[in-house]
Amino acid sequence: MHTRRFGAFIVGMWLMGAILIWFTTSQANLNVERIFSNPPQQVQKEINDMGPDVARQLFRFQSSQLTRRIQETWEIVQLGLAGALLAASILTGHRSRIVIVATLLMVIFTALEAFYYTPLMTGLARSYDFLPATAALRERENFQSFQTWHRLMEVMKGGLSLMIIARLMFDFYDFGTFVIPWNKPSSGGSGSNGGRRRRRRRSSGSASGTSAGTRSDPRPDDAAATDTETSAELPQGPVRPPSIEGRDD
Repeated sequence: MHTRRFGAFIVGMWLMGAILIWFTTSQANLNVERIFSNPPQQVQKEINDMGPDVARQLFRFQSSQLTRRIQETWEIVQLGLAGALLAASILTGHRSRIVIVATLLMVIFTALEAFYYTPLMTGLARSYDFLPATAALRERENFQSFQTWHRLMEVMKGGLSLMIIARLMFDFYDFGTFVIPWNKPSSGGSGSNGGRRRRRRRSSGSASGTSAGTRSDPRPDDAAATDTETSAELPQGPVRPPSIEGRDD
């Protein structure tokens, strides 16, 4: 599988898991209220014998424990997904700084949630699970503060994951052809600029070839002219030996 597709698949799993976890945790306490608003007839008598307030506390404690367990497990799974995405981003031949930096930020946010915010929130929530709403106000305020930071990091991770998906799906080099369909490259693998460049290169090559041909043509003429001048300087007719005067017979 291509590394870019594998990275997009991992981020898609991340987003889908985040949506499912958010839906599950948000519906946990609401289901408790639905049970008490319309309790089944089979358990109506037991709830009345136990008392609605005590039964509601037990059900809320159970739903809170389930929510905390799911959140802790999901954060560990997120660390594994982030490690796989980071490895795929680094080991690929076409590395992207945007993907690598965004993945590192997501790893940092997830590690802070898993090893700092979630344990603190769990300890604070367990300290007032069975206390009335007016008790442990300081712990409740601290819990709300940590929960706000936790949700902020979740939103930031969602934005980073969307940015990673956009970078993996739409390459910046091909984004112009995606926006402007008629600006696609030709079948030869280059666009109009490449064709113009090739034409310029061909024209320059033909011009250089013509100039080279014009330079090579005078060379035989020069040689012929030199030969003509040399032949003109030579004496015409047979060569007679010089006469010797005063020769004794």
